[in-house]
Amino acid sequence: MFGIQGKAKLKYGAKGIIPAEDTLGLGMQIISMGLVYPDDVVTMFHEMRRATTEEFLANVDYGERDYLIVDLPPGTSSDACNLLQYIPELDGTVTVTVPPVVSQLAARKATLLSAKAGCKVLGIIENMSGYICGNCGKEFDFMKKGGGKGLAEELGVRFLGSLPLHPEVAESCDEGTPFVLKYPENPVSEKMREIAHRLEEEILLKE
Repeated sequence: MFGIQGKAKLKYGAKGIIPAEDTLGLGMQIISMGLVYPDDVVTMFHEMRRATTEEFLANVDYGERDYLIVDLPPGTSSDACNLLQYIPELDGTVTVTVPPVVSQLAARKATLLSAKAGCKVLGIIENMSGYICGNCGKEFDFMKKGGGKGLAEELGVRFLGSLPLHPEVAESCDEGTPFVLKYPENPVSEKMREIAHRLEEEILLKE
C-alpha cells in the first residue's frame, strides 16, 4: 500500500535492521515479513512467531519517531499476546471490526485481551460499513451497520468511526498510493482523517 513491494530491500546497520522507506516522501518506514521473504511461503508456528516478534522489536533500528504502529492479525493470536507481553507500556490498541455480529466475537475477545493485559483500548473502528458508489457517490447499506459502535458501547470504549467500502480505496491500495493523498476531497478521506484525529486525541489523553 506504500508502493515498496518488490522495490525496497532491508539493510543492516550498526544498530540492527534498517526499515524500508516509503517511496512517497512521507517519512514513513516499514518493516514487514513481506520484505524479508517477498516471494516465499513462510509457515509460522508459535515459536517462530514469537521469535519474529522479538526480532522486529529488539533488532530493528527504529530511531526517534512520532508513532510506531503494529498491524496484527485479528483475534487473540499469539502475535497479540507476544506484543502485549514485550511492550507493556504501549500507548494502546485499536480494534478494527466489520458490521456483522459474527465478526464481533473475535473483536470482543481481542478488545478484552488488551484490557486484561492493562493496555488502554484507544477505540474501535468499523470497517466495510456500507458502500459508496464510485459513479453516483450515493451510500448503500449492503451489510448490517452499527456492529462496531454497538461493541464500543457495550465495552465502554470510544467508537472512533466507520469506513464504508469504496472502489477507489482498493484501487489506491493496489497502486501503492495512500487513498487520502490521491483523493483528498473524497468523503471517505474525510472519514479517515476524522478517525485519525480522534485516535490522536485518545493517545494525548493517556499522556
